[in-house]
Amino acid sequence: MRRSHNFYRWDAPIYVTRAWCLFELFTAIRNQRDVQVDVILPPSEKRAFAAKMSTGNYAALEVVLDGIRAENAGATEVADLEAIRGYVSELPGGFQALNETVRGHLRRWFEGQGAVLSSARVQALRRVSSEAA
Repeated sequence: MRRSHNFYRWDAPIYVTRAWCLFELFTAIRNQRDVQVDVILPPSEKRAFAAKMSTGNYAALEVVLDGIRAENAGATEVADLEAIRGYVSELPGGFQALNETVRGHLRRWFEGQGAVLSSARVQALRRVSSEAA
């Protein structure tokens, strides 16, 4: 199977490394009553995602989500990067709030696409297992 350019790869998305992209997604998520947020993957990436999830390798999904760190995101224009960082740092919760909002939204999307064991579910299962032991 031929994999698409990294910008579109579900397991190594460039999108979540770009300050403007993360900021736009965060803003759209916060305004979902006015903005529809859809995640669209090329067919080859949908198949690659489904194949990975069918193996039960949910750790690959967590690597993607854990890699979302707006404070480390880049931008082509230094002025844009500085403006975004300044704005985000002034928000309640700052970068942590942005990261958690985007991760949560993408986690729910991934779960809706077949990643039924999110890290929260895995942790809950581990707690139940350890309590039963």
